[in-house]
Amino acid sequence: MDQSLGASLTEDGVWLEFTWNQPQSLRHVQITFDTGFHRELTLSASTGVSQRVIRAPQPETVRDYTLLYLDPAGNDWRELVRVQGNHQRLVRHSFDNLQTRALRLHITATNGEAIARVYELRAYA
Repeated sequence: MDQSLGASLTEDGVWLEFTWNQPQSLRHVQITFDTGFHRELTLSASTGVSQRVIRAPQPETVRDYTLLYLDPAGNDWRELVRVQGNHQRLVRHSFDNLQTRALRLHITATNGEAIARVYELRAYA
């Protein structure tokens, strides 16, 4: 069963946002993207199997994204991390302690698919 959260990309991208009633202290964010695990994965170059294997960044995987946070006063969105060219399933970002009431993952491109999928986003103090 597919447990991911998916949304069709628009010209401005798509975003996923978490909000809290009180400011939170954050230092780490971990994101898990879709990397096409529904396809057979193999290290073999045997005929047949290798024709189904994509030997490049998986089309489902989020390629370009920005992680933003809302300042403690709730006035301005500030850029925390900007990534271009991602191909990994699991990405981790660490930064100096910050106080925020909201965290936003803004996705602007995948490696080919029209739908951006996020399996998990975790934020830690």
